[in-house]
Amino acid sequence: MAVYPGLGERIRSVRQHRGMTLKQLAEKVGIEWETLQRIETEKKGTDLNKIHDIAEALGTTVKFLLPDEDSPPAEDVDKVFLRQRGFNDKNAQEILDFMEFVKEKERKKQQDA
Repeated sequence: MAVYPGLGERIRSVRQHRGMTLKQLAEKVGIEWETLQRIETEKKGTDLNKIHDIAEALGTTVKFLLPDEDSPPAEDVDKVFLRQRGFNDKNAQEILDFMEFVKEKERKKQQDA
């Protein structure tokens, strides 16, 4: 089984973007959550069939999860996700900025509590 550099980071990024826990994704894929954690941290390799199952459970593609020179870096996953839903770059950035604003507002609210 191969370890694909960058695969784990992309899986984690998309999983978190979807609001899924390791356990939830692992259950959808049919593997132990510890196995998925080792795949995300790239301490364990996996085969293309399992990558396909993970991609399907995340609602993305194997091509997106396996980074190459034509793929966006993991930090751009949110922007790619929004573009796939029909938002242009400007609108996607505005949405991402608003999400950061809401997160910061929530952090301040929790600090004041």
